[in-house]
Amino acid sequence: MSNKRLQYIKQKYRENNIPIMNFNLFGIRDESGMSKDVINDKLGFFTVDELFICQGTTDPSVYWTTSSEHNKGGTFHLLDGYHKDIWTFGTHKGYKAIVNDYKKCQPTKGWRDENYNFTRDEKDPIVCDYFGINFHRMNSKSIVKKIGKYSSGCQVVQRPNDFNYIMQRAQDSEQEIFSYMLFKLSEMEIV
Repeated sequence: MSNKRLQYIKQKYRENNIPIMNFNLFGIRDESGMSKDVINDKLGFFTVDELFICQGTTDPSVYWTTSSEHNKGGTFHLLDGYHKDIWTFGTHKGYKAIVNDYKKCQPTKGWRDENYNFTRDEKDPIVCDYFGINFHRMNSKSIVKKIGKYSSGCQVVQRPNDFNYIMQRAQDSEQEIFSYMLFKLSEMEIV
């Protein structure tokens, strides 16, 4: 990725008074098409000299959003903005991922789509707790075309190789706890 993009992302962190660590996870949410189950968000990380951005989702799927049986009170959406110390290494559905461990991490803060309409409304409640909102991958071997059952609010990488690379770089950083910045697409001019 270009040095210009890396400097732009770092500037966004500084503008929001967010500390820059050795390894910094972020997401960019594109709110269009949420009701169509599309994978149209960006996930990535940056270090002192590297910026990595890949396809993924920051939104829950149509399956989980419309399933009031599974999500009484509405599906969870991570709030835009900075989330300090929310993840560490752990296991998600049997494989190594970056997880919200209640013993080591801060709880996640978001909103619940109480009326299942894919839009944040005034009546949708803001919640903060340990909901199992993790940073993980979709399929381990293939590139998935729709969100499907892969996200009920987690931040999920589409391509298995991209996820493996992020995990390797996170391990190389020797950090144990990870913060996360979730931007809106409208905030990001050049990404």
